[in-house]
Amino acid sequence: MRAIAPREPLAPRGAATPRALALRLLRAGAILVVGLAAAAWLFGDTWRHHFPVAEDAGATIEIRFAHFGGYEEYALWREAIEVFEREHPRVRVRQEFVVGGQALYHGKLRQQASAADLPDVFFVQVGPFNDLADQFADVGGVLDGVQEIDGRPENLSGLDALGIEAFRVDGVQRALPICGGPLLIYVNLACFDRATRFLGSAVAQPHEPWTIDEFLALASQATIRDPRLEGEAQFGFWHPRWVYYLPFLWSFGADVADAKRWALEGGEAESALTLYHDLLRVHRVCPGDAELPQVWQDVAFLTGRVAMCVNGPWFERFVEVGVTGDLGRFDVLPIPRGPGGRWTRVTWDGAALNPSTRGARRRAAENFLRHLLSEPVQDRLATQGLAMPARRASLDVYVTGPRAAQRARFVEALAYSRLQPRFPRFQEVDQLINRSLDRYLNEADDRSAREFLADLRAEPLIRACFETGGGS
Repeated sequence: MRAIAPREPLAPRGAATPRALALRLLRAGAILVVGLAAAAWLFGDTWRHHFPVAEDAGATIEIRFAHFGGYEEYALWREAIEVFEREHPRVRVRQEFVVGGQALYHGKLRQQASAADLPDVFFVQVGPFNDLADQFADVGGVLDGVQEIDGRPENLSGLDALGIEAFRVDGVQRALPICGGPLLIYVNLACFDRATRFLGSAVAQPHEPWTIDEFLALASQATIRDPRLEGEAQFGFWHPRWVYYLPFLWSFGADVADAKRWALEGGEAESALTLYHDLLRVHRVCPGDAELPQVWQDVAFLTGRVAMCVNGPWFERFVEVGVTGDLGRFDVLPIPRGPGGRWTRVTWDGAALNPSTRGARRRAAENFLRHLLSEPVQDRLATQGLAMPARRASLDVYVTGPRAAQRARFVEALAYSRLQPRFPRFQEVDQLINRSLDRYLNEADDRSAREFLADLRAEPLIRACFETGGGS
């Protein structure tokens, strides 16, 4: 009989061989490493935000700074960042720049506020500010109590008073004004020269002081639809959106809202709205949509298609290099005086802080906010003419150069400026008013001004915001 060799003992069912076990451990380790790397990439900023490096560790502190605008704004604030980092070698400022207009930027800001991921320092405009203000830090003490900024005592009194008020809610300072300015009327003088040549008699150029009736007469003379005019038709005035028409409303003695009370009603409001309607539909000094399709205000003014438009100091840099023909042939005039006097709207861009920023990062953020309001930065802003500086001492620097006379009118306008109404759900109400006015200006809409205002007041959104004291 042949002997049978003994077999190796069988491994229990389900048990891994040493090789398989080694492969499993290797796979698990790889998954753990990848998972930790992904978590660090996804949540690293959040971890550093809530658990900053101890101040005595000597590590670099990074803060986030967000703003919007064009290349000029990017370059201005990039330069300010570089100066700040040289003066604070342990701090790095990450510039989060949104290209273009404020709508996209403030949409992103709302998303960041909802996700509790606001930048440490960020710009905000007056309109969207009100709906987000309760999510911003109290910055009232950032300048109060500071012994020196740039070698001189400084506090909130050094900033524009209306700029401070614009960002104060229920007695709490939720942001500080950085730059902005009032609305005035830009005049393309070449359009009046063109009208004079065509008509064969002198067409007076706008001058100060003037009334609403004089403004209307000059806008009518500058409007020429005659096909014999060399080039294309030109118009006396660009029909402004309602927030740019606010100076006319106030000059008629009307208002939109008082605190949380809707006030756009009564004889003064009806007169102001009648002029708004008649500028386009009766006097026809403004181009209709079909007459200048797909052309917006700034382009129409710069190309000489409209003689006058409402705009702020930030428009000067475009006019300086862009008016068709003689680059120097433009002027800036106050809003014409009306039955209610002379008023204009002032707006400000402010800088706010994330209330969740703590410790060394909070101190760095406050120092950077002070830097934005320092004399060198505000003077640099004034020199470039991107807007008016909020620091009053820098206004002297602003009123310099070849456009000193025009810039001086913006500074003078601060004395008769008002903030736009502050009310709940501002952006929704803003869109509603614009849509309602678009319908009212349609030729098929034969409502009177009184009927339009009554219909606007009856809108559910208006009732929710003003009759019940606000809405969510």
